[in-house]
Amino acid sequence: MPAMVAAMMVQKLFEARPTDIILATLPKSGTTWLKALLFATVNRNFSPSSTRNLATLNPHQCVPFLRELYEDGARVPEMHSMPSPRLLATHIPFHFLPNSVVESRCRVVYLCRNPKDNFVSLWHFINKFRKKNGREALPLEVGFDRFCQGRSHSGPFWDHMLGYWKASLQVGGCSVLFMRYEELMKDPAVELRRLAEFVGCPFTQEEQANGVWRTS
Repeated sequence: MPAMVAAMMVQKLFEARPTDIILATLPKSGTTWLKALLFATVNRNFSPSSTRNLATLNPHQCVPFLRELYEDGARVPEMHSMPSPRLLATHIPFHFLPNSVVESRCRVVYLCRNPKDNFVSLWHFINKFRKKNGREALPLEVGFDRFCQGRSHSGPFWDHMLGYWKASLQVGGCSVLFMRYEELMKDPAVELRRLAEFVGCPFTQEEQANGVWRTS
């Protein structure tokens, strides 16, 4: 099923819970990294032998993309059977999110990246798959023009980022934590504490003293 149709199904059928935590990003802006950090932070009190850990699951299994859950048009995913808090991810622009996300007042974590680095990473990613499918590499100049024109499934870079930025400043509706990839790289301890507090799983003083954030 085309990605756009699946996104429309998400908008129409997804029913958010107040306890949901949704990770929103543009492609190639640190999504996998933040998925791992979010999952490890929320589930850090589970025993090492639990199946809910990154030793047995990859970040995309731990925090699935909403669109992928709805890609099978013949079957509506069993979203109600997922335990709370449900950790979900999306590349959908803020104004295209289901109404239930705002109405439920669930939490949204948005991670943005420097547009130059975002584009370069995306260009390499696209060409990796073009090569795999036997297609010629996309010229850098062509890819750059398309990026500047906003020709992607997620829409223009600045529109996407500003949508979530403005939402993070609003009072009422869903709560949006706006994070920057560069700040996460520069000071992961501070940014991870922000993330943990936002999702309702703050680190205790003992955990901070023992450096628990380093294992998250």
